[in-house]
Amino acid sequence: MMNPKNLTTFVIIFLSLNVIQAQTKFEKEYRLKNSSVPANAQAFIDSLHFQEKVKWYFEENNTGNSIEAKFKTHKTKYSIEFDVDGKLQDVEIEIKWPDVSKSVQDQIITFLDANYGFFKIEKIQVQHSGASDSVLHFLNDKKTQDITTRYELIVKTRLIRKVVLFEIVFDEKGQHLSTAQIQFKNIDNLEY
Repeated sequence: MMNPKNLTTFVIIFLSLNVIQAQTKFEKEYRLKNSSVPANAQAFIDSLHFQEKVKWYFEENNTGNSIEAKFKTHKTKYSIEFDVDGKLQDVEIEIKWPDVSKSVQDQIITFLDANYGFFKIEKIQVQHSGASDSVLHFLNDKKTQDITTRYELIVKTRLIRKVVLFEIVFDEKGQHLSTAQIQFKNIDNLEY
C-alpha cells in the first residue's frame, strides 16, 4: 500500500503530465468596424432572423486569425466565427449545465473526474459547424441538418497550488476531443 505522501506526489506528477500534454490557447480580440467585415460574413448575419445589434471582433490566436460576430438574443449569447475571408467556421451558443443531456453530462463528468482532482465548470457553449446553408437553416428553424455539434467547456482546476483554466471540447455524445490550457492574461477575452 502506498503511503499518503507518495500518493500525493504521484497525483501531482500525474496531473502535471496532463497539463504538459494539453495545448496552450492564446486569444486576443479587437473591435472591428462593420465596414471591415467581409461581405459574405455580413450577409450570413443579415440572413438570420435576429434583430439584435451585432458586435464584430478580429481575433488573433495560436491557430490562425478569425472574425467573430457576437450578440445576445432572448438572454442567450451567440458567437459566430468566420475565417478572415468571411467563410463560416462555427456558431457557439452559451448554455447552462442543465441544458446538456444527462448521458452527455455523465460522460463529461467521468472524463473530468479521471483527469482533474478539483475542477469547476466556468462556462459551457454548444458549438455547431457545417456547411453555411445547413447551419443557417438550423439557426433559423431549429431543425437539425447536416451539422456537427460539440460542447466547449471552460474548466477551472487547481494544479500544484496554481489555478489553471482549460478549454475542453467534447463531441455530441460527450467523448473528449481536445484540451487546451488558457493563458491567464487573456481571460478577459472569454467574456462578452
